[in-house]
Amino acid sequence: MGKSETRRIPKYDCLGNKLNIGDKAILFSERGIHYEGTIQRIGNKRWFVVDETTRIGGIGTCKIKKVE
Repeated sequence: MGKSETRRIPKYDCLGNKLNIGDKAILFSERGIHYEGTIQRIGNKRWFVVDETTRIGGIGTCKIKKVE
């Protein structure tokens, strides 16, 4: 995973499912981080939006999984 890949919300989840704008997903890590939210486009950037006050712009070392 390159530096630019950790600074954005990917277009595919850890299982290879496409993450479209409006999709629900779970952001998680082995260390216990766990957020549920939606993929949104704000400006020119994809964001993982948890609620009105929490937006995540890059996944870092976390993984993301689409919720069906």
